[in-house]
Amino acid sequence: MKVVVRVRPMIPSEAKKGSTCCVKVVRASSCKPHQVQVDDHLFDVDLVYDERLNQRDLFYKEFANLIPTVFDGTNVTVFASGASGSGKTHTMEGTAKNPGVVPRTMQKVFQFGQQQVATYRVEMSFVEIHNDKVMDFLAATTTKLHQDELSLSTSASGRVVVDGLITRHIASFADFEALYERACKFRRKGAAT
Repeated sequence: MKVVVRVRPMIPSEAKKGSTCCVKVVRASSCKPHQVQVDDHLFDVDLVYDERLNQRDLFYKEFANLIPTVFDGTNVTVFASGASGSGKTHTMEGTAKNPGVVPRTMQKVFQFGQQQVATYRVEMSFVEIHNDKVMDFLAATTTKLHQDELSLSTSASGRVVVDGLITRHIASFADFEALYERACKFRRKGAAT
């Protein structure tokens, strides 16, 4: 497991108010809360990137090298965690002009898959875990989120399974984009997930 911290840059409204960054990068693998009112805490992680790192560079430094391992059978999980407004959505989703980790990864998965001799099948599911509730965004209709909370179980092989999770076959990056865009509309933005 690898833990990477990405410090979010100040947004213009924060800078205008005179806010300051709440995280100080101490070295490439450590950060600490800036101006903490209690004891100084130092967090040691694998890597810390300051606010100057752009989406493209983050992807190529941390995620692009994982794609070939998936085709070799390695399971890979990437998730973002943090307080509301800390930059999780920006890092993972990004924008149309500045895509985040997820769209960049899927684009490369399809490019890499086309170069392989073997045939691969790509399937997609989209869940949110918020306040210990698991929601399936591919089960959502075009107008509302399917409100049934899903449960977790453990398979005979010891793997955690989301019971009733919808999985869709995607044959191209365009298929991914269509499903992803629809599912993202149901995400809780502004609430830590």
